[in-house]
Amino acid sequence: LYTSDRSPIVPEVKGDTSCLGYFGISLDGVTISESPDWIKERLVAAGLRPINNMVDIGNYVMLELGIPLHIFDRDTIKDGKLVIHRLEKNTNVKVLNGETVSLETGDTVISNSKEPMVIAGIIGGEDSGVTENTKNIFIETANWKAAETRRLSTRIGIRTDSSQRYEKSLDSQLLERTILRAASLVIKLCP
Repeated sequence: LYTSDRSPIVPEVKGDTSCLGYFGISLDGVTISESPDWIKERLVAAGLRPINNMVDIGNYVMLELGIPLHIFDRDTIKDGKLVIHRLEKNTNVKVLNGETVSLETGDTVISNSKEPMVIAGIIGGEDSGVTENTKNIFIETANWKAAETRRLSTRIGIRTDSSQRYEKSLDSQLLERTILRAASLVIKLCP
């Protein structure tokens, strides 16, 4: 699915990874702002802290349909490439919570053309998320092997809402519905 004036981002899965399914959509011209009260109230009632409209949409849809998703600042995806692959060497990645995580050869990541942007199924890299300056986004929904997600999450000491869901085995048949729901909310709240 594609609704941008620029060339599409086409994810590539290289070899045997922990990826069971992957969908993405690009949307241009969004405005990062505070979410409407109805989303904020529902997130707070579910124990989540509202952040901004894009992050909140991602969390809201995850709670609603059970499938985690990640919203990238599309302009940080260098050369318009997203590659899902296993690391060929040990690598350190700074993640969204500010920690630097040591990954090992064979761990599955999502990289742009230069560096890892997401630790698959667990957490985004520091520069992968939206900021107040974001104008263009790429929304991803994916599914990851449960056992691999659990082992990696335990080894690096990071448990997120996403990793806890992937550890329980999710249904890849819900990926398309999830991404379409997220895109519809972005269009509704950021026409």
